[in-house]
Amino acid sequence: MNPHHQIASEIQDIKLSLGRIKERSTRFEFLSENEAGRTKAPRIGDPRMAPYFIEETQVVGFESARDELVRCLVEENNELMLVALVGMGGLGKTTLAKHVFDSQLVKKNFDCRSFITVSQSYTIRELLTEMIKKFCKDSNEPIPRGLQNMDDETLINQVRQYLESKRYLVLFDDVWKDNFSDGIEHALISNNKGSRIIVTTRKMHVADYFRKSFPVHVHELQRLPPDKAWELFCNKTFRGHCPTELEELSREIVQKCGGLQLAIVAIGGLLLTNYKKTNYNAHILREKC
Repeated sequence: MNPHHQIASEIQDIKLSLGRIKERSTRFEFLSENEAGRTKAPRIGDPRMAPYFIEETQVVGFESARDELVRCLVEENNELMLVALVGMGGLGKTTLAKHVFDSQLVKKNFDCRSFITVSQSYTIRELLTEMIKKFCKDSNEPIPRGLQNMDDETLINQVRQYLESKRYLVLFDDVWKDNFSDGIEHALISNNKGSRIIVTTRKMHVADYFRKSFPVHVHELQRLPPDKAWELFCNKTFRGHCPTELEELSREIVQKCGGLQLAIVAIGGLLLTNYKKTNYNAHILREKC
């Protein structure tokens, strides 16, 4: 089987398992985190939104990668540089990138930051407009007047002028087009301030294409090893320790996730520590999952 088809099949299997678990959560009297009253965080129906609501306990298996990426961002190198996080969907690229982007060490090393989620139907105008709005918001500066009425060339000049004297950080999340850099490279001025660009993508070609414009540091994400996958699941589902009577079933669920961080977080968010032991039948639940 083609590796990409195999990966897609694995993700589909996980999605099916996720749906079955959710459908039967009431029957087996698992409660959602909101129902248990254990968190005030918003309920996230779409698993793809999970990376934007990061808990410290979810950054499991990323510790060395996080430290490496932070070093790349804050090191004393005045050259404009791009950091690319590359890997298949579900590995946790956005989770890792967001955690690095929001770290206190990174925040204090940049004058302004901008986090852009790139749609597959983006326009250059949308990217540039969103970029400067978020730069201004991050640095508590007013948004330039007439921004919405500017043409692409004027927007590029506006961004360059704004960034000219600043050490900036911009993160483009979920880039698909190989030639993405063509549209934004002229706006991202190399001003010898040690500015940085972060890109998350599933395609190595995206990172390679950037090399014609910027020095590039690539970090390829891999599936979580079994011990880290288990640690993440326990942190997300049980706030640390898995009850003995649930361990066998929980390990089977983690194995089905195949080391995909997003799947573990999504499923872990649906399962809870609160259940009625008298009605709990692990054998039936295992068959249904």
